Amino acid sequence: MATEISREGRVVKTLPTLFENNKRWAEKMEGNEDQLSALSGKERLNRLCALNVLAQARNVSRTNIIRDAWSSGQDVNVHSWIYGSSNGRLKGLADPLTS
Repeated sequence: MATEISREGRVVKTLPTLFENNKRWAEKMEGNEDQLSALSGKERLNRLCALNVLAQARNVSRTNIIRDAWSSGQDVNVHSWIYGSSNGRLKGLADPLTS
């Protein structure tokens, strides 16, 4: 079973959270279905990967660690970079998330 350490140091079961995140992700993908269906297999995979990177950057920006850092005035940026398997380069998908 998946677990994480909370701010207080207690172990918290996160399996229900993972299922909820999966449900939300599926709902978001339904909104992009027309856009994705027009793409070829490789383009579709690349777009799904990019959408996942953007979603994960948003998730990281919502963690207690990042929110606490921003609240205390720390200059923390959350980047949404993706690795290009065709050229070996990192590409920024959006401006960094900041406080």
